[in-house]
Amino acid sequence: MKRYHFLLFIGIIILCSSCGTTKKFSYFQDLDEYLQKEVAMSDSVQEIRIKPNDQLAIVVSSVSAQAVAPFNLPTAAAMSPNGLSQNSLPSYLVDSEGEINFPTLGKIRLEGLSLEEAVGLLQMRLEDYVKDPIVNIQILNFRVSVLGSVNAPGPFYFTGQRVSILDAIANARDLTLYGRRDNVLLIRENGGKKEFIRFDLTNSNSVFSSKYFYLQQNDIVYVESNKEHQKDSQMSQQKQFNLTLISTAITSVIATISLIIAVSNK
Repeated sequence: MKRYHFLLFIGIIILCSSCGTTKKFSYFQDLDEYLQKEVAMSDSVQEIRIKPNDQLAIVVSSVSAQAVAPFNLPTAAAMSPNGLSQNSLPSYLVDSEGEINFPTLGKIRLEGLSLEEAVGLLQMRLEDYVKDPIVNIQILNFRVSVLGSVNAPGPFYFTGQRVSILDAIANARDLTLYGRRDNVLLIRENGGKKEFIRFDLTNSNSVFSSKYFYLQQNDIVYVESNKEHQKDSQMSQQKQFNLTLISTAITSVIATISLIIAVSNK
């Protein structure tokens, strides 16, 4: 009987620890409660704004292709990863003053405008030359960097301009087992100042109701390691330092002995 109680006790401990581990790694643990409240996503989601060093693909079209030809850069041929030639969109670089140099129209300041506002501005300027112009703008170098405890850290480039924090993490192949799901840091530069925003991926409201849910170009996502992994890393570094120190000491002793032997043989 005692043995049975002991085994039952061990089984309960294992079950409880398993539940705790699952909860530790699960996302959106309160999702059912979140859905019942029918909480809407934040209405104050920050729009993507054009910044210096953005590469913009701008294409002007109209009923008359001949009329818009002076306002479109020639399409350049580029090599795809498989070695085949493909057409790439011509782009305009937003300079340090926030301006682009547009054919015929000259310098146009776009910094701080949303893509929709930039489209409206260009269409208004083009109406003096083209009837019913249609303008399409795309940011070609929309980059988000994901660092820290993820399986594939690095910079990621997106063709769409509606990229969420979850899209960035998915491209980095998810967090490692050591990554803290309750403390994901977003670093954003806004108007020359750094913003630091934290997400708790275990909390649905923290993610889906945040006005920072959708990322902007050049955002950085950093995933912190848990304390256990940080402690292990520190211990590994200390062990490596100790081994280096011991190796250096042994080398010095051997060199000293060799020198003594060499002097004695003279």
